Amino acid sequence: MSIGTEKGFDFDDLLLIPRASSLISRTDVDLTTKLGDTLTLQMPIIASPMKGIVGEKLVVELAKLGSIGIMHRFYKDEDSWNRTLLQIRNDTDSQFGVAVSTLINKRDMEFILNRFNPKIICLDTANGYLDTVLAITHVIKNLIIKGGYQSKLMVGNIVTYLGAKSLHDSGADLIRVGIGSGQLCTTRNNTGVGYPQLSAIRGCAGYYEAVYHGVSMEKRQDINWKIVADGGIRNSGDAVKALAMGADAIMIGSLFGKCFESANNGIIYGMASRKLQEEYYHSVKSVEGIEKKLVPDISLKDFIDEFTFNIRSACTYLNVHKLHNLRDKASWVETGKGTIK
Repeated sequence: MSIGTEKGFDFDDLLLIPRASSLISRTDVDLTTKLGDTLTLQMPIIASPMKGIVGEKLVVELAKLGSIGIMHRFYKDEDSWNRTLLQIRNDTDSQFGVAVSTLINKRDMEFILNRFNPKIICLDTANGYLDTVLAITHVIKNLIIKGGYQSKLMVGNIVTYLGAKSLHDSGADLIRVGIGSGQLCTTRNNTGVGYPQLSAIRGCAGYYEAVYHGVSMEKRQDINWKIVADGGIRNSGDAVKALAMGADAIMIGSLFGKCFESANNGIIYGMASRKLQEEYYHSVKSVEGIEKKLVPDISLKDFIDEFTFNIRSACTYLNVHKLHNLRDKASWVETGKGTIK
């Protein structure tokens, strides 16, 4: 048995400390986010591949606002899946294009790469520690390299330094960090497995820092390996904390459910919920997600404008002109009972 001696921190356990700032206006803050050398977003936000939330309309409109959404993999047949992805590709410009998720299947990966050459291909699994996940990550990365595709390979989910190292060594470009932290996820209750999200981000960012020690933040922007905080983002304040702790981008799912452009039909649900399993698999195994009633009440543009306005506001408190410098300017005060080194 091994019991860690360090305290873990979640979003409510820490606050960022303001400092003297030379910024005059929030508009002076640059939120441009580079996820490697071939993908640049106007904001550090990625829509999570969640059925019932992220659909064709939301992905297309999000691309118009300068970001990207990953289409979910829960389609009843291959034809409808193909039609949807083709429509998205036609409705978005070449900068953002298609981002898709899929299971551990080499054949599917080859088809997706050949047909769509997506900006992001997401290996959509809950457990990034499995040997099978690491093995197929290596296979997919080789397919991308040999085919000369521009796709970034996103894999997860992990919450530790060693987890990040394993995925990095296997060829993952974008690493999803977070287990059991999602608003519609019950993994922690059902399995007892998880990790406080801010500490998870810190641990994974620690590996990134070890690998790229001595490389300036400016040069790091073109490195094809980034950390994506996935799960538990309840508001823009949580997003700022995740970015300040070391995430390069944050993934949002549930929060998009309130937008008119979402695929929300009055209820949102986790991807391991009873509802999704009954709809997609026609059987129920381990239920690790919940359902929640939610009525859309805001446009995607208004939601993004408000969300990014608040991120810019945080940057003015911390004297951050460019978002990628946020982690270097971050100082923390504890509100819980843990300590941070």
